[in-house]
Formats: sequence, C-alpha cells, structure tokens
Amino acid sequence: MELLRELKMTRKHPIEVIMITGEGTIPTALEAVRLGAYDYLMKPFIDIEPVIASVRRAADRKQLIARNASSSSWCRARSRTPTSSARARRCATSSG
Repeated sequence: MELLRELKMTRKHPIEVIMITGEGTIPTALEAVRLGAYDYLMKPFIDIEPVIASVRRAADRKQLIARNASSSSWCRARSRTPTSSARARRCATSSG
C-alpha cells in the first residue's frame, strides 16, 4: 500500500494503478481503492480475460482524462481571445 500511496501522491502526471495480489482481503481491497487504485485483482487467474479487460478500461480512462484536459486547455485559451467560432461556443455551453 505504501507504493500505491507514493505513486498516487508524487507523480506529476497521474497514472492508473491495478493492484494484483495473491493474498488479498476485502478490507485490503477497499483500502487500495480508497487510496486511488483503479482495480484490485486476486491471483491466481483462472481466466486472463478479466485482467485484460481491467487494463483496457484503465487505458481508456487515462486517454479520456488526457482528452478532457486537452479540451479544457483549448477552451481556456480560446476564452481569452474574442471569437465567434462554433467550437468556442460549445466550450462555453459545455462548461456551465
């Protein structure tokens, strides 16, 4: 858990952490999620598909957060300059 705390608190750019353990408990899983783990998986894996699905969801979430940050930055920059573009109007209506 200490590594999870450090990863979530010290990284300049947030990362998604998937905890994998062979000796987990429900309280430990809840603590990991509370500390920011994206998912908590137990070994041994009978089927690898849940692991693959978790990694895909974490990657999708990371991409969505990056796109959202990029759009927010673009909207903030555009709001500082007068414009009548449709995209700038969308920024104004989507933020409120």
